[in-house]
Amino acid sequence: MPKCLHCLRESTAEHYDRVIYNQTALYGPWRGWRLAGRWLVSPDGDRLLPERLRGIVFTERHRRQSQRSRETPPIARLPERERFEGAA
Repeated sequence: MPKCLHCLRESTAEHYDRVIYNQTALYGPWRGWRLAGRWLVSPDGDRLLPERLRGIVFTERHRRQSQRSRETPPIARLPERERFEGAA
């Protein structure tokens, strides 16, 4: 299949999907995921809108912060102060 004349990396069909339908395949650790319009689509076909993804990230951050606040910090014992009898 011929390559796109503009970017020389994707086929003409992939270029058409990217430009016309805004469908972009993702690479690296996101391999199998794709962007389709406003949706982030998983390899299983689950669709996430940016607002839903933002909510998931907010919930996870809040869970981590509340978990950190529940942990009791270790108690540090400082040496007792010496008493000075008389003038300093």
